[in-house]
Amino acid sequence: MKILTILLIKVQTGGNDGVHLSHMLNICRNSWCKQPFDITPVDLAFYDKVSPIFSGKKAQIPSPTLCPDCRKQRRLIQANMYSLWKRKCDLTGKEMMSRYPTETPFPVYHATVWWSDAWNPLSYGRDFDFSRPFFQQFQELRSVVPQANITTTYDTLENSEYINYASYLKNCYLVFHTSFCEDCMYSVGIKRSKNLVDCLYTYDSERCYECTNCWNCYDVRFSENSRNCNNSWFLRGCMGCSECAFCTNLVNKNNCFMNKQYSKEEYEKIMKRYPTGSYQTLESMREKGLEFFRNSFVRATEGHQNEDTSGDQLYFCQNVHDSFHVEQARDCRFCERFYTNCEDSYDVDQYGQNAALLYECECCGADLYALTFCAKVRNSSSRSSYCDHCFGIRDCFGCEGLRGKQFCILNKQYTEEEYGRLASKIAGHMMATKEWGEFFPFELSLFGYNETIAQEYFPLTEQEVEKRGWSWREHTEETLKVQRLIPASKLPDSISEIPDDIINWAVECEDTKRPFRITKQELEFYRSVPLPIPRIHPDERRRRRSIACNPSKLWNRPCGKCGKEMETTYAPERPEVVYCEECYLKEVY
Repeated sequence: MKILTILLIKVQTGGNDGVHLSHMLNICRNSWCKQPFDITPVDLAFYDKVSPIFSGKKAQIPSPTLCPDCRKQRRLIQANMYSLWKRKCDLTGKEMMSRYPTETPFPVYHATVWWSDAWNPLSYGRDFDFSRPFFQQFQELRSVVPQANITTTYDTLENSEYINYASYLKNCYLVFHTSFCEDCMYSVGIKRSKNLVDCLYTYDSERCYECTNCWNCYDVRFSENSRNCNNSWFLRGCMGCSECAFCTNLVNKNNCFMNKQYSKEEYEKIMKRYPTGSYQTLESMREKGLEFFRNSFVRATEGHQNEDTSGDQLYFCQNVHDSFHVEQARDCRFCERFYTNCEDSYDVDQYGQNAALLYECECCGADLYALTFCAKVRNSSSRSSYCDHCFGIRDCFGCEGLRGKQFCILNKQYTEEEYGRLASKIAGHMMATKEWGEFFPFELSLFGYNETIAQEYFPLTEQEVEKRGWSWREHTEETLKVQRLIPASKLPDSISEIPDDIINWAVECEDTKRPFRITKQELEFYRSVPLPIPRIHPDERRRRRSIACNPSKLWNRPCGKCGKEMETTYAPERPEVVYCEECYLKEVY
C-alpha cells in the first residue's frame, strides 16, 4: 500500500471549516458498544484504493460505522467452524457430517456433489429489485441455493471425513482451519505437520501434544510460543532447545530442568521421576509448570523478523498493524489468521495466501485480488463484492455458490457491459439504503451465535444473544452406540492399564459430563508417547486452549524491567511480569 504523505480532511472546528492531518474519531453505532475508534488518513487512502469501479465509475467505500471489534464480530458470526451434525445429502441421500443441521431451509449437498455438475448455481439467478434493500434480496437467494456440507475440496482429503475449513489432509480427525497435515487429531490452525494432537496454531511440527503457537518442533508436549525444539516438556518462549522440561525463555539449550543446566545423565535421571503415562503424575507436572511460569517474565508480544508492526504472533511482516496471527504480510490492518504473501488488506479473518486488496472478508483465500465484503470466496477470485461461498469468480456481485463464473449479479449471467452498468446502479442503491460499505448484517448468519467463531472471541450468554435479535441453537447430544459408559474418574491411572477395547466405550467428561469416544488412532498415539487417556471432552479441551491464549487485543502497560510504556496483549491487571522487546532480548540473549 502506498502511504500518502499528505491527505486533507475537512472537519468542523469551533464552527469553522478547518484542514487537519490528524486522526478522525468515530463512535461505534452498535447500541451495546458505543466505543470510540480512530480513522487515520492512511485508512481513508486504503478505503479509496479498494473501492470497486463499475463502468468507469468508482463506488466509493465510506469510513466504517462499527469499531474494529464489532466489525470482526459481525464477520465471525457468519462462520461455523467447529459444530458438526449428522444428516443426509439433500441430493443423493448419502449420510454425511455437516456444518448445517437437518432443519436448515436450504438444501445441503455433500461437497463431492456440490462441486460436481449435478446442479447449476445459475439456475437460481434472479433480477435485482430496486424497490427493496440489497441484503433482503441476497438472503432470499441464499435461502434456496445449495450449501456444501463442509468447507473443503474433497479431492485433497484422504481418510479425513470429520473436518471443516481444511484441505490437503491424510488420516486426520476433528481438525479445523488446517492444511497439509497427516495423522493429526483434535487441533485447530495447524499447518504442514504430522502426528499432532490437541494443538493450536502449530506449524511444521511432528509428534506434538498440547502445543500452542509453536513452530518446527518435534516430540514436544504442553508448550507454547516455542520454536525449533525437540524431545521436551512444558516449555514457554524457548528456541532451539532439546531435552528440556519446565523451562522458559531459553535459547539453544540442552538438558535443562526448570532453567537449570544438567548433564545428559543427570537430566535423564530427573525425568525418570515423572512417568508421563500416569494421569496423576501428569496433573502434578501441569501444576509444577504453571507455578514455575508464574515466577518468570514474558515477552510483550510474540513475533519474528517484523518491521513497523503492532499486534501479536506476527511473523515476517512489514507495516502490519492491529493484527494477530499473521505471517508474510505487508501494509495490512485489523487482520487475523492471515497467511502467506498477503498485502494491502484490512479487516480480514481466517485465511489469505497470495492475496491483495481485500476489505471486510471472512474465510477467503488462495490467490485473491480486490474482494470487498465477501465470505468464503476462494480459488483465484477477483474484483467481486458481497459474494458468499464462491470459487474462481471474477467481476461478480451479490452471488452465492458460483464456481468459475464472471459478470454475474444475484447468480444471473450478464454481458460485461450489462454487468458494469447494473453493478454501479446497485451500489448507488445500497448507498441510499445505507447498506454499501457494510458487511453482511448479524441477522443474515446461517448459524446460531453459539455455533460460530464469534462466540470464541466475543462470548455471550443465550439471553444476551436473544436481546440483540440474533439466533441461538441448542445442541442435542448424540447418543453413542457403545458397549459401556465409564466416568472419567473411573479410568485406570496409567495408559499401560488401558485395555484395547476402550475404543468400544464412551468416557464421560469429568467437567461437562458429555460422553466422548477414544479412537484407535488416538489410543496408539497416547501409548507411543506415553500419555494417559484424557478425562475432558475434546470440545472442552479446545475451548480451554483457546481461552488460555492471550486475547487479540492490545493494552498499554509499563515494561516490568525498564518501566517504558509498551503495547502488549497482557492486560494491565494481569499478574505476569511483562518485558518490552528490548529488555526481553537483553535478558534472553
